[in-house]
Amino acid sequence: MHIIHLYDFFFIELDIQECVRSINGYDYLGSKATTTQGKTCINNEVCKGSGSGPFPWCHVDDPIVNWDTCDIAKCTDTPKECLQTGKGTDYFGSTTKTKSGSECQRKLCRNPDGSSSPWCLSTDPTVGKEYCDIPVCDYQGCSTNPCLHGGTCQNTLNGDYTCQCPNEYEGDRCEVKVPSVDECKRSIAGYEYQGQLNTTIGGFTCQMWSSDQPHSHSKHDQPENFCRNPDKDDKPWCYTTDSSKRYDFCDVPFCTTPAKQCLQSDNGIEYFGNVRQTEDGIPCQKWADQTPNSHSYTYISDQEDFCRNPGAGEKKPWCYTTNSDKRWDYCDIPFC
Repeated sequence: MHIIHLYDFFFIELDIQECVRSINGYDYLGSKATTTQGKTCINNEVCKGSGSGPFPWCHVDDPIVNWDTCDIAKCTDTPKECLQTGKGTDYFGSTTKTKSGSECQRKLCRNPDGSSSPWCLSTDPTVGKEYCDIPVCDYQGCSTNPCLHGGTCQNTLNGDYTCQCPNEYEGDRCEVKVPSVDECKRSIAGYEYQGQLNTTIGGFTCQMWSSDQPHSHSKHDQPENFCRNPDKDDKPWCYTTDSSKRYDFCDVPFCTTPAKQCLQSDNGIEYFGNVRQTEDGIPCQKWADQTPNSHSYTYISDQEDFCRNPGAGEKKPWCYTTNSDKRWDYCDIPFC
């Protein structure tokens, strides 16, 4: 679909991409809402791709399966050499150097994992992952109505736009539905808890994590004043608003419903299914064991040898292996 847009007194033709350039379609940001089998995406969803999924998909209303794949055409036009979205997941240009001027190991800057902008692994071993200096396309703006699902568009000073999304959606264009959050935990430590409990076992109100009053601390990146476990403690906790009580644990109940055997988010922090082998079929080492691979994840020793992503530290669930030649690897778990 093409839209004629007036920008800085010039008429420019914008290409709203309804196609993909990547193998697994992680770059798809279009508006298609019909699956390969002709089913309609539910809950106002559109087909979405991700860096860890094999193809674009969406949830459907079906008694047998709750999701289906989407057949998205491959793009045939020449990729733009600028960013059309805030994070540049759509970027497939020819930039081959990082911001510092280092050459990319695999030649091209891309953003398959939802980072803040396209990046690559530098050939400089002291640098590792580094972002690339790619300009923003100078014709983006809210006049194209880019925000989906009721998102509010705001123009930025550089000619781009940002979308303020409703609570249940996220992404550059509010195209991703946020998975529902359980107000319970499935591990003893509750490292995965993402709920909104903000009162402690002792009845204290939780202090805002962004605040240093009445207690100063360094964990400002936690949300609101919700109970969390950012430091691998015994259970979720928070600083309190009482100056005489620095912190207290929170009484988060255990979930009583069966855990889903699939991923509800890209990183799968919420996954508590029963897969216990890697993508290559190697059995997982028990989290309570230190052989053949020693580690510091003893706080999830109650999780047996199941694939997990504690603290969302990796891009998807993983485990240490029982093979001394392969320390750890990712697990093959489907999306819901």
